[in-house]
Amino acid sequence: NAILFNRVKESSIINNDISSNKIGIKLEGNSSKNVIKGNDVSNSTFGIYLLESHNNQILKNYLDRNNVGIYVFLSNGNKLSDNIAKNSFKSNFLFVKAHNNLIKKNLVEFSIGDGIHFTSSNYNNINANRIFNNSLFGIRDNLGRDNSYKNNHISNNSYEGIVLIKTSKNTLRGVVIDYNGGGIKLSSSSDNYIRGRSNFNDNYGLSLTSQSNYNNIKITLENNGIAPLFDDNTNIRNKIIIE
Repeated sequence: NAILFNRVKESSIINNDISSNKIGIKLEGNSSKNVIKGNDVSNSTFGIYLLESHNNQILKNYLDRNNVGIYVFLSNGNKLSDNIAKNSFKSNFLFVKAHNNLIKKNLVEFSIGDGIHFTSSNYNNINANRIFNNSLFGIRDNLGRDNSYKNNHISNNSYEGIVLIKTSKNTLRGVVIDYNGGGIKLSSSSDNYIRGRSNFNDNYGLSLTSQSNYNNIKITLENNGIAPLFDDNTNIRNKIIIE
């Protein structure tokens, strides 16, 4: 590791240029209330890695050509704001079993994988991010619940702008999804609330499959490649208004 905080509290890592490490910056051992700001981290397996570390601030960092730009594992209550993560070989942001984090005003682009990927992560707030030109999904939420996505712009991703897989009780408000391979896809996902626009996508603007039921959706769909897609197992009490 280039810089490691283990059981460190109320300290800072600021304005470092870090390259070609397994991990550029790592916080572990319940490190908390630290500030990681203004660092340039490149060509590492993980640019910034939070492991069992809580209530830290990750601000205005530049992450380029890492396997994963920022990895948040078993870490809660952190704020990730105003970072640029790009050209990752997997996901730009990866959250696993990470809860109550704020992801705000980041630019997330040009990864070979997903822009932002969540697995088994709940109660996160994902607000006002720009998620562009990723080779897989803009946002992939797998097994999450009670996550809030607000005012994100998701564009030019090769697959769907947002895919929810086996999720529930997530809220999407003010999302703008355009020029992706597809718009919004729900797979085995129920009790979600969605408001936004899904326009100019190559395929469908909206898709519900694999028993995605009890969802409340009001969405603007314009100039998508094909009509909305709903499979035969997705007909149970969805409330869908297409404008």
